Amino acid sequence: MSKVLFWNSQSLKNKIPELSQYVEKHKIDIILIAETWLTDKSKIYIPSFNCYRNDRSHGGVAIFIRKNITHSSIRLISLNYADAIFLTVHGETTFTLGAIYCSPSASREQAKTFFTQVLSITGPCAIAGDFNAKHRSWNSDKNCRKGSDLAKLCDLKSFNIHGPDGPTLIPSRGLPSTVDFVLSKSIVGVTNPKTVNELSSDHFPILFTIPVSSKSPD
Repeated sequence: MSKVLFWNSQSLKNKIPELSQYVEKHKIDIILIAETWLTDKSKIYIPSFNCYRNDRSHGGVAIFIRKNITHSSIRLISLNYADAIFLTVHGETTFTLGAIYCSPSASREQAKTFFTQVLSITGPCAIAGDFNAKHRSWNSDKNCRKGSDLAKLCDLKSFNIHGPDGPTLIPSRGLPSTVDFVLSKSIVGVTNPKTVNELSSDHFPILFTIPVSSKSPD
């Protein structure tokens, strides 16, 4: 099993030192990031990890994966209100691993279009993201229209929903909410994420595990 961190960083470049320390301390194997706010001129690096990015100055997503985990292939979704990046990971089960971000400014129809694209993946997959959608299925305190649309799509496409054990968004104004969570399909061993009160963002990171084995230590 491999330990996965998902985090909406709200600008990643200046937070690499604290992220690197956290990853080393907690032995994280895969890092999924939303709201990187990177451009093609941004340079970032974490030792022992390969990095794959889908950049956008006020969005963007990235995957860091340890070099000793076998993986291949990249697929991107780039919209002016949402981003996604996917890798194929080869472990106990070969599956698609994804990180996604959907802006809160996306309309209901835009969000539904994006979620439909994301959930069109065939075969086993695990997707973590900031969906900016609320529904009790992933432990939000209420349902919103985008959340209801996504919950129906998950049921239609046979995706499992893994909601965290606490709120993930702690805004400066308003009540905490749960908008970061994990979806999976046809994978045994994906655990429900745990919310972690660490790292500097208004989003708490979440931790979960997936059935991936490394080839050998770095």
